[in-house]
Amino acid sequence: MDDTSAGRSVADNSNHSDNKTLRPDPSSLSVVIPFYNEAECVDLLLDTLLPVVRQLCHSIEVICVDDGSSDNTGPTLLNRCRDISELRVIRLSRNFGQDAAITAGLAHSSGQVICIMDADLQHPPALLPEMLNAWRKGSDMVCMIRKHRNDETPLVRSAKSVFYWIMQRICSFEMVQSAAHFRLMDRKACDALLRLTERSRYQAGLYQWIGFPATYMEYTPDQRAAGSTKWLLLPMLNRALRGIISFSSAPLRIWSFTGAAIACMAFLYGFYIVLKTLIFGIDFPGFATLATLILFFSGVILLSIGMIGEYLAGLFEEVKQRPLYLIYETRGFEQDTIERKS
Repeated sequence: MDDTSAGRSVADNSNHSDNKTLRPDPSSLSVVIPFYNEAECVDLLLDTLLPVVRQLCHSIEVICVDDGSSDNTGPTLLNRCRDISELRVIRLSRNFGQDAAITAGLAHSSGQVICIMDADLQHPPALLPEMLNAWRKGSDMVCMIRKHRNDETPLVRSAKSVFYWIMQRICSFEMVQSAAHFRLMDRKACDALLRLTERSRYQAGLYQWIGFPATYMEYTPDQRAAGSTKWLLLPMLNRALRGIISFSSAPLRIWSFTGAAIACMAFLYGFYIVLKTLIFGIDFPGFATLATLILFFSGVILLSIGMIGEYLAGLFEEVKQRPLYLIYETRGFEQDTIERKS
């Protein structure tokens, strides 16, 4: 990777720590990588990543979480685990989603410092030393921000801009646009994340919600090592809706104000009709007007019910208390386990 893709610090809100005193080198380092149908990337990723992390810390572990892949990802990871002592493999029983896979990796990590990155090598491992330097200066969270999204369509870029614009206005915490999963965190930040037990997770929001001192650094994503993106428009829209509902009740308040405004308008319109009839003696034929108003208010009611339904669906998922993920197999840990679905 050339120098133009190196990270550059663009913001630092780590006011809670003394940056004049550098932290010592970490005693241990964990790298958590979620996989979903990335068999073609496994060998290249490990061969690129391991030489970098081995120079950063004497005690390392690379935790690869296979999120129910339907290709050869799981067997390939297990095969590499035989000759790489630092490799740890977790295979989930099915596809639970990227956020659940990351949470599984974090829960099984033991490092003083934990890094999260994708499996497709768009998150350059060469930036890890610079991220670790930011941690040494006192940041408990080092967040990488993409310089550009040229690999995305204009529609996707516009949709993401609208989403972050909304989140920045309805959330009670700062929501940084384009902050990726590519980040490094201190053990205490990781433990704080693991205390958040909600089932319907929007991980990017949870990183910001815990509020630990953070440094934001720009980076240029590399091209995918192999394969194609797993993020399609509809799943991204579902994820955005989950993020909004998980962190704010503003949509419910908006519909409450909308209902109040429509009620006031209806009252004023009714008063106008009565007044005009009493003064001028003119009856309103108004069938077309009445039909239009009925259709309009019916649409508003259905939208309101749908919004309430989204929140109720979230509550339904939480009260069932199902586990966030189920582990089918682990390899490389001190005590390998197999947990099958009941």
